[in-house]
Amino acid sequence: YHVAGRIGGEVLNSIVEIKDKYQDGRLIEMPKDLAEKLGTFLQLVNIIKNTRSDWEEGRVFIPGEIRPEGISHEEILIGKGIGAENARKEVLEKMISLAEENIHDAISYMKIIPAHLTGYKTFCIVPFITGIETLKLIKRSEKEKVFGGDPSSIKIPNQEFRNIMDFSYDITKVNGTKYNEWLEKYQRDASGFSFANIDYSEWSGNWLK
Repeated sequence: YHVAGRIGGEVLNSIVEIKDKYQDGRLIEMPKDLAEKLGTFLQLVNIIKNTRSDWEEGRVFIPGEIRPEGISHEEILIGKGIGAENARKEVLEKMISLAEENIHDAISYMKIIPAHLTGYKTFCIVPFITGIETLKLIKRSEKEKVFGGDPSSIKIPNQEFRNIMDFSYDITKVNGTKYNEWLEKYQRDASGFSFANIDYSEWSGNWLK
């Protein structure tokens, strides 16, 4: 939160409010609380995916209160046996839940960004989609691989990221309400949208017309 939440709520919002206006000249005011939710979601996803590399570099961001009693952070990462395995499962589920608690408000924030601020809309939606797709990958991966820092379990393929970039740029340029409609549908069923090449080509075109 102190990294991404405050940047979203205070820095980026302030830049928009100072630099940009509605097309009729009115000042733009963006809710800081919703911006903080977007930033918090992004930061929590990063904490989950970078747990191993952070630990190896001497950083621990997983809150101690979500660890099972008597289980150290080190044991969660490299411990052996059923106790350590159960602890990894419990911690990962709690961290994912913490991240997902911010999704509704994060989407609410992105939906109220004025339509003419296409660059800012893209700036927000790219990391958001990347975060959701990263959580989807983490959920279907083995917990040992996630906490072991295996790239195949925490980093979406480059081609999928390129598709996310292309889609995000294009959907903000489409006239009408498709941007908000897509966000609402993505929130209801993110599993129905894949950014892998074959799947992506099947559904994306209908949204970008």
